[in-house]
Amino acid sequence: GAEADGEVEALLLAQESAAIQLLLEMCIAPQHAAPAASHCPVADAHAEEICVAVAAFVHDRFIANPLLIKLVHFQGYTRAVLPVMAEGVPSAHVCLEFLPELIAQPAPRLKLFAVALAAHLLRVYPVHSSLAAGRLVLEHLRMIASGGGDAEDILAEAVPYLAMMCRAMPVLVPDAVALLQCTLPKPFSLFYTPFSILPF
Repeated sequence: GAEADGEVEALLLAQESAAIQLLLEMCIAPQHAAPAASHCPVADAHAEEICVAVAAFVHDRFIANPLLIKLVHFQGYTRAVLPVMAEGVPSAHVCLEFLPELIAQPAPRLKLFAVALAAHLLRVYPVHSSLAAGRLVLEHLRMIASGGGDAEDILAEAVPYLAMMCRAMPVLVPDAVALLQCTLPKPFSLFYTPFSILPF
């Protein structure tokens, strides 16, 4: 019946999402390897070819089934692969459309993943339509900061991504600096003055 067909379709989608995540992990460089010059973080030329092929395949699958884009990103994957996703998978710009829903997830791991994803996409697509995503990230980080708990740890991990966003879109610098100076512990926030994240 229709219900059984829906369950089969959902299972197949989940399996394909898991396969894509495994393929993306092939693009992670060994710890001892130097990063490559391109968006692919693996070190040698052969591995870079694999990385480019993975990105092309993932793009094709996202185009064939747009539901995969959202499923893969709501399940999350290692942030080390985000340069590949942002630069090598053109369809990844669609992630900006569901970023509000992704960053609103309760799990801190997914919140940080959403911040990192937004930063990489803003770096690749520094256009006016992306500015709303940057402002959304800042707004959610302010909400996290006011919530206590492990807020300081989350904000500290988010700092490199804030810097990336500010370099891509300097208009975000004043709000980012205000966020850091108001929410991080004072000795820590001293390291993040307007000069430390300005896009120089």
